Amino acid sequence: MSFIKSTMLALAAATALAGPALAQGEGMSLRDTQVMVVMTDGRMMTRAVTDRAALDAMVQKGKQVTAGQILVMSGGKLYLVEDYRMPNGKMASDMMMSAQ
Repeated sequence: MSFIKSTMLALAAATALAGPALAQGEGMSLRDTQVMVVMTDGRMMTRAVTDRAALDAMVQKGKQVTAGQILVMSGGKLYLVEDYRMPNGKMASDMMMSAQ
């Protein structure tokens, strides 16, 4: 097998293996002065906010998010669910994070 064919085969194998590994990463995170807009159809966009007055105004109108809140898209609608203990004894957030 030629060097170029071997290299292409190795690159294809590495790409195929990298996809699932990246999918299991840390997930999304926001840094200070960033916003995440979640549309009702489930699309999400993250942007940096440079206008401090606009950011402060948004914070004044907002509610602090606590740990264990889950966004669920179902039937074309977006829901915010407070974490809860499921009938099997596990917390819903733990169950969803371990689901494959």
